Amino acid sequence: MSDAKYAGTMMDYCQKMVAGEIPGPPAAQLIGMELAAVRPGWVVIELEAGKRHASPLGTVHGGVLGAIADAAMGLAYATMLKEAETFATI
Repeated sequence: MSDAKYAGTMMDYCQKMVAGEIPGPPAAQLIGMELAAVRPGWVVIELEAGKRHASPLGTVHGGVLGAIADAAMGLAYATMLKEAETFATI
């Protein structure tokens, strides 16, 4: 895990991800989800689902859906934070 922290607001960080100036977090890269749009309190996360995301029943695994929901909820909230403020979703 990286010890580096982003200098600036999370809104700035998210805007840089959407613009392709910085990569998404490692977990997002692993799953293949991308931040597609952002504004204060609101984000859009996209995922092109494929075989690697499948459950034994052939649908998108619930853990993948949970990761997307967690990322969307957390990032939407994070866009409202001031510089150096942090959060956690539960």
